[in-house]
Amino acid sequence: MRGDAVEKGTGVREAHITGAHIRLPGYGETGPTLELFSYDSHTDEGKKKINRPGWCHIAFRVENVAEAVREVTSLGATLLGEIVTTPVGTDKSVTWCYMTDPEDNIFELQSSIQ
Repeated sequence: MRGDAVEKGTGVREAHITGAHIRLPGYGETGPTLELFSYDSHTDEGKKKINRPGWCHIAFRVENVAEAVREVTSLGATLLGEIVTTPVGTDKSVTWCYMTDPEDNIFELQSSIQ
């Protein structure tokens, strides 16, 4: 995955991501997944970044990303990039963003694929 939406959402210039979703056992075909991504470029300088090697973030599915951003921002979280909507397949999309908590741990908020 690459492009303007990926760059805007991650805050990483010229971001390019490859990845996979692994369905968690015991939940059936529509259950939760573990999302694994790898970035073509890495950084280990300064503040935590989404493309730094190692564990990078945890994702939470929310009903409305913009509302969730407002709520967690009021609790001390910070938006890393922008809220973006990315096409998935030919007729679906997902809205998502990356944020940091007050200790700079990175997390993602995303809506269900529509």
